[in-house]
Amino acid sequence: MAGTYEDSTTIDASPQEVFAYVSDVAHLPHYLPPIQEAAERPLAEGTETDPDVQDATGVHLVGEVKGHRFENDGWFLADADARTLRWGAQTERTYSGRLDVADDGGGTRLTVHLDFGPGGPEEQIQAQSGDRDPVHEGLGAALQSIKQQVEGTGGKVLPPEPPGDVAPPTDS
Repeated sequence: MAGTYEDSTTIDASPQEVFAYVSDVAHLPHYLPPIQEAAERPLAEGTETDPDVQDATGVHLVGEVKGHRFENDGWFLADADARTLRWGAQTERTYSGRLDVADDGGGTRLTVHLDFGPGGPEEQIQAQSGDRDPVHEGLGAALQSIKQQVEGTGGKVLPPEPPGDVAPPTDS
């Protein structure tokens, strides 16, 4: 399932308010479907060679998928001037993403882009999914969660469980 996903939503709040919310690592468990804990930590030595992310913060994530607990380390870079977030995995996985926060005539347009390289667990999940698209479902749930929490209309939205018995990605 190597490929790129993109989705967006509008939020009835200022871009500054939305960016402040999504750029706080402590909020990740409130909008990322499988994530239960998130904490900043130093980047692992040699994690990222891209000079554009040399100022990134390390993040440690703990989550659960279908009863399987996982822990992953990644990087997280917030650019307040551009109101853009970028992130990626600190493992051999080729996974990264970008979130853009833009003015939308009195509100905010929030757009997220995900890029998956070949060989990740996403391929197995997709192969077992038939007509469903679990990655897109999770992306939609994350955007809806952000919208509801920033607007004060609800909490975290969970997508349907992924099919099959796919273990989540792990650093161990």
